[in-house]
Amino acid sequence: NVKYQATPDLALRVGRIALPVFLAADYRKVGYTMAWVRPPVEVYGGLPIPSRDGTDATWRWGAGDTRHATQAFFGRTERHLYEDRRLEAHGIAGLSHSIEHGPLSARLSALTGHLTAGIGTEVFSAMGAFGPQGVALAERYAIAHKRVSMVSLGVSYDPGQWFLNAEAGHARTHSLLGTTSTMYAGGGYRFASLTPYLGWAKVRAHGATRDPGLPLAGLPPRLQAGAAALNAALNIYLGTIPIQTTLSAGLRWDLALDAALKVQYDRLLPTDGSRGTLINTPASFRSGQTVHVASLALAFVF
Repeated sequence: NVKYQATPDLALRVGRIALPVFLAADYRKVGYTMAWVRPPVEVYGGLPIPSRDGTDATWRWGAGDTRHATQAFFGRTERHLYEDRRLEAHGIAGLSHSIEHGPLSARLSALTGHLTAGIGTEVFSAMGAFGPQGVALAERYAIAHKRVSMVSLGVSYDPGQWFLNAEAGHARTHSLLGTTSTMYAGGGYRFASLTPYLGWAKVRAHGATRDPGLPLAGLPPRLQAGAAALNAALNIYLGTIPIQTTLSAGLRWDLALDAALKVQYDRLLPTDGSRGTLINTPASFRSGQTVHVASLALAFVF
């Protein structure tokens, strides 16, 4: 992107820009900047649009020892999901306000846009052939020009020797992606080059995570099997709406001025028929069973 500093307090940008949502929006993919191996996926995975092509304006102002930054943004995005599936979002618009006061920082953000994604299109096209009820199901769940909206609030307190972070968000998609609330809290303590840390995160769904789908009663036998298969496929998609709680513990070792070695353990518990934030789950996976994840990462800057 290209930035133009119009005045000492006002900056304008145009190009591909990360969405200013959540505390670590500007650096969440730079692992060296964070104590943990990755940002909590329960919160940061809740936004299907990581960036946009467009413009923004940031006005920085102060009041005493408190610094403020108010940012307005607009744009659109298109990216590849998997195979031939793509995600498109247009009319992305929002506001973000950041506050810094000594060791305390906070960010409040809100955005909206229209989302289209090639997920489940073959299921919803087939459902439309089953009359008004099938059409209604397709219109309810298909991700086609559906409005997505999100609000988030994050707070960080870092006086140097220790730190605490907490964030919460609410996303509504009016589609198969569902409506979710997310939150996390974590902190750590710095002992010279070592930083042990703990974290807790949760994502929960509002609304349906299962649907009876097409009514099978009264259908000819040759159509019942097809309708049942479509209902099963619909509920597989609804099972991807994350419902999960995670406890994390880790240790960061700053082994050099520009490199850090991090080890982290996550205990995930997807519930209520959801596979949580997991992808590519094996046939043996069952919701409600604890999942253990161990991570080792070397983060460095150059």
